[in-house]
Amino acid sequence: MFLFVRKNHLESSYRPASQFVAACKSGDVDKIKSFMLPDVVAISIKPRTEHQEYGGDLNLPFAKERFSEQIMGMSRLSASTYSIRTATSYISFVETASDGWKIFRYGDKPIQ
Repeated sequence: MFLFVRKNHLESSYRPASQFVAACKSGDVDKIKSFMLPDVVAISIKPRTEHQEYGGDLNLPFAKERFSEQIMGMSRLSASTYSIRTATSYISFVETASDGWKIFRYGDKPIQ
């Protein structure tokens, strides 16, 4: 699961982020979609042929095999949104009134 400093002010987002990673590793598309706002992130099931580590979609083969879980940085974008950066990807969450934390942006781009 995500390596996370528990005393961080975004502690309440730890569980959804960790559950999202577990869903990616399992390859369960319906479960993955349950962590996202509707229609904001495309999920592709075929491996990327070129530049496998780059993309604005959630590529299932990449997520299952190469996604880095270690958080490299976090930033609070507003009172109800934040973004996390791993060595391989960026994920932005928003806290909704009805469904809790949901992903509104995702992409793969390694830190260089």
